[in-house]
Amino acid sequence: MSKMNDFIQQETITGIVPMTNKDRQYSFWDLFLSTSGFAIATWCYTQGAYVAQYLTFNQMLINIFSFNIIWVFIECLPILFAVKYGIDLWIWLRAVLGRKGVAVLSTVISLANFGWYAVTANLFASSMIHLGNNFGLGLDKGVWAPILGTLCVLLGTLIALGGPEVIKGTNRFLVVALLFVGLIIVGICFVAVPIRDIMNVQPAIQENLTPIERFMISGEGNVAVAFSWSTQAFVLPRLAKSERSGYWATALSYGVVAPFFAATGGVMALAMFVKTGVYESDPTTMLSTLSTPAFALLSLLLVAFANIGTQGTGSYV
Repeated sequence: MSKMNDFIQQETITGIVPMTNKDRQYSFWDLFLSTSGFAIATWCYTQGAYVAQYLTFNQMLINIFSFNIIWVFIECLPILFAVKYGIDLWIWLRAVLGRKGVAVLSTVISLANFGWYAVTANLFASSMIHLGNNFGLGLDKGVWAPILGTLCVLLGTLIALGGPEVIKGTNRFLVVALLFVGLIIVGICFVAVPIRDIMNVQPAIQENLTPIERFMISGEGNVAVAFSWSTQAFVLPRLAKSERSGYWATALSYGVVAPFFAATGGVMALAMFVKTGVYESDPTTMLSTLSTPAFALLSLLLVAFANIGTQGTGSYV
């Protein structure tokens, strides 16, 4: 009987059974931090660097925040039903597509998202190699990048297998630390390079494009990022204790926290351009160049482990 109860509990939390009110574990802050732990992937920095090539500083901030906030807040409305009935995206679609249809769709979506997790694993490897080389280890990227990337996937899988409680505990520390790091990084950028110089940088990509075309190309990229959260946005909220906390925790994570780190990546890219004359999208390289050695090491370490948290939450979803 005990084994049967354990099986039912496992299927309720990580499987295909709708979750009842008494089984829900996440408060607003639990869901906000867990979702932010997935949203603060280091690909946010890469997205910000991409937008920074098309727009000026002020245009970049408007573009990143407005497109993400508008579309994420609309996209997250079905969360109200997910929380009310204790179901996730896959239970929802099973009613429309059937068991086989959901199996096919979930496989296709998982394969389509594989590239994002490959980026995460690659950035984890890059961060750890930078850290090792700063300590004089002389790690060969060709040898260690595949090994460390695989390690990132394995550690993330362990977090996912631990379930919601492990995900909650992991992200509670990581997200708070990364939010502080993000704020400090922005400050360091403005110290390393005068803010006036950053604001005066003109878009690097201007050929045959009008200002409105550059703005809309960047907006298209941000809309794509906003909608890329859709398969994740309707899974974790079923753990929320109320519809209000489920909606706002998810919408603020994907609509405000993630764009903040994208904007941070854009600021770093502009600062790097002013300082070196080159646009850079790898956060590990930007941190090493712009910040003091001690803070660069700490930031690289946190960025590295943020990728593991992203892998874990993403694998659970």
